[in-house]
Amino acid sequence: GIGQAQGKVNRVVSTYDRASRALLGIDERVDALKVQVNSAAQAVGKVAGDISPTLAGVLPSWLLAPSATPSSEAVAPLPHLLVLQPLTANAQPFYFNLNTAAFDAL
Repeated sequence: GIGQAQGKVNRVVSTYDRASRALLGIDERVDALKVQVNSAAQAVGKVAGDISPTLAGVLPSWLLAPSATPSSEAVAPLPHLLVLQPLTANAQPFYFNLNTAAFDAL
């Protein structure tokens, strides 16, 4: 009864607390990594400046991060913009696509 429900609630709260602590640890590690990346970028900028003074503040962004464009598998297009489902049973739905809408661009 109530004791079992309280036990389940306590387990859920315990799991949530563990997950929160783990996430906090990940956040701290990411922050430390950001500091290291900034230090490395400054060191590379300094070395580039030693090679040529015009390169002192220039660092290609592709060195610091991967492409921001996700793969095509991650952003599959939706087959329809909207599907109008009639209330009557066995009625055909109407599919709104770009060619059926009043506009041709989003």
